[in-house]
Amino acid sequence: MLRILHATPPPRLGGWAALVLRPDASVAAWAGNAGNSCPGCAMDMVTAWRSPGSTLKPFIYGLAFQQGVLAPDTLMHDSATRFANYAPRNYDRIFHGTTTVRTALQQSYNLPAVQALNLIGARYFIATLHDNGVDLRLPRGATPSLALALGGAGIRMLDLARLYNALAHDGLSTPPSVSWPVPNAQPSRLFSSVVARQVLGILRGTPLPDAAQGNAERSIAFKTGTSYGQRDAWAAGIQSGWVVIVWAGRPDGASSPGITGLHIAAPVMARIMD
Repeated sequence: MLRILHATPPPRLGGWAALVLRPDASVAAWAGNAGNSCPGCAMDMVTAWRSPGSTLKPFIYGLAFQQGVLAPDTLMHDSATRFANYAPRNYDRIFHGTTTVRTALQQSYNLPAVQALNLIGARYFIATLHDNGVDLRLPRGATPSLALALGGAGIRMLDLARLYNALAHDGLSTPPSVSWPVPNAQPSRLFSSVVARQVLGILRGTPLPDAAQGNAERSIAFKTGTSYGQRDAWAAGIQSGWVVIVWAGRPDGASSPGITGLHIAAPVMARIMD
């Protein structure tokens, strides 16, 4: 895996990090600092707080499914919308009109995700994650807001892996373990098994980037994310109960112009899955 992470980093990219969980939630691989060469970058990115970009969107929709306010084929509007003083836009600056939740998640449209979070409530979302062992770190003095849908809070890779592991295990959230044998831990229920399978089925339909075509089996369910200012590129994948999280960027928080989760992190995630 380290050979994969070190292979030809794109220009201005500080380095890589990755975490791999087995189906029993034990850690199979932990690479917190692979090739990070910028000054002051010798830190473990698996436990660092970073913006998750769009990688929390599956859990916003999942909790909306759980509450019964949305379903995979619910029609939503990807159009210019203002929420009080918040007016989010899509990454490509294009609005796509009427779409289903399924397509909105697979294509990572921003407006439907913000609308979904508005339906369930930002405070409910952050409290539910906390109750399932995952904390989000808000900017100093901030309160939970709709910006959570687009990466407006910090998360640790270790906790992001826990969330995706819950998707892989019928909605049951279990803490990742670095010890062997894996200690008995009472899982909490993030959402129902039906909802977990719905979200997982949607993510299996996410288009793989060109660099990963033919490189990975189609059974990978995955989501990518790119944080504001192109500081973090993410890919989170699930296959046969295994979870792979890949991060790329500069640990010092500087921008890496041109990086995206889809084109930088996802091909690496797919290679690790292979």
